[in-house]
Amino acid sequence: MKMRAIVTLLIALSGLSTAAQVSVALQGGAIFSKPKATLNEQTSGMDFLADSRTGYSAGMMADIPFGEGGLRLMPELNYVSKGLKGKNVFSVQQTQIGIDLKSAIGYVELPVNLAYSIPLGDHYLVFGAGPYAAIGLHGKTKAQVTVNNNVQEEEEDITFGSAQDQLKRFDYGANAMVGFIMNNGLMLKANYSLGLSELSNDPASPYKNRYLGVSLAYFFLK
Repeated sequence: MKMRAIVTLLIALSGLSTAAQVSVALQGGAIFSKPKATLNEQTSGMDFLADSRTGYSAGMMADIPFGEGGLRLMPELNYVSKGLKGKNVFSVQQTQIGIDLKSAIGYVELPVNLAYSIPLGDHYLVFGAGPYAAIGLHGKTKAQVTVNNNVQEEEEDITFGSAQDQLKRFDYGANAMVGFIMNNGLMLKANYSLGLSELSNDPASPYKNRYLGVSLAYFFLK
């Protein structure tokens, strides 16, 4: 179903490209996700902050110019693997416990950037910003728990809903980007995504998505 929707959108953009000089690109890259989050360890009552995790993104982007000037709309549709890492060591009744936590959450994300391009010879510098909306599809948490040098591996799925141990599925926020488009259709792009939605249902463990992304795009419909 997801692949059919992407193919349908690509066909629609192909027709739009012919009629309105819209360009369409495929893109992919890396993201460095560091949510604004506090992980609460129920056993010890200690909090430890989330650390950065490297993920990836893949999808498509459209370039819709407004007239002959540099103003343009650049919407995207991407699959983004967000998440976090967290680590802490503490003691409970003379027992040393270490936790090394990693989570990965897959989203379908739609940023819509209002952008402006500046010509640099045959190339273009583009910068813009706008809102984004995202829907969580799936997620998984892996934990390595060390108790007095005995290591145990634990793994569980992340679920979406309104329960205290679940995350809210819908996410939204703001996105900013800057890119360099070469005359051969290649684009180097960096973006920063700032989540504004509180995704946790647990007041003791707030969670908002944030990440820095770098990607390479190729405009194959121009």
